[in-house]
Amino acid sequence: MVETVNTVNTGNTAHKASGSGSGAEPAKPASHKRALTISAVLAVLLVLVGWYNDALMFAPFALLILVWQMVCALGYLVLRQWPMLKRCGLRMLIWFAAMAVLVSIHQVYLDSARKKADAVVSALQAYRAREGRYPPNLEALAPRDMAVVPPYAMSLAAVRPFRYRLDGDKGENFDLRFFTGFRHQHIYESAAGKWKVTD
Repeated sequence: MVETVNTVNTGNTAHKASGSGSGAEPAKPASHKRALTISAVLAVLLVLVGWYNDALMFAPFALLILVWQMVCALGYLVLRQWPMLKRCGLRMLIWFAAMAVLVSIHQVYLDSARKKADAVVSALQAYRAREGRYPPNLEALAPRDMAVVPPYAMSLAAVRPFRYRLDGDKGENFDLRFFTGFRHQHIYESAAGKWKVTD
């Protein structure tokens, strides 16, 4: 009789243990979903900070995280952990998208700055054709050659004026430049008649 009771109790204990184990399983998908949500939120925050401050400065952070996710994916592939590989692939897509958006934001600002700089160069050439010399400063272009000399922006927070400098003893040439992050400069030299990019 005692053995029968012990057998029943052991069976109940095993049933409870198996029940508690089955109840804990759903926690795994929830934790992976939470990790994916955190990655998405961090990626969005990185894009917003880059948009406000300097997209080119923050793009390497997204690239670094993307490379790390690729290394993790390679490890899951070697170990044949297919569910983990799938989730890692989703995180890779998130950070690839973040990096692509940051690079696109930088390119949009760069194209806008270059367009404004070309307009300033055209105004400087028009001034020289009329006056026989280049102006001493950019403010001299307004309002005849330009309604207003525009600043350029590489982010919402980085709005700057173009840098203008006369070259030569009589100021027969000039250079116009603007900065695009990581100390890169886009310089137009009137003597060469073209743009160049320097570090």
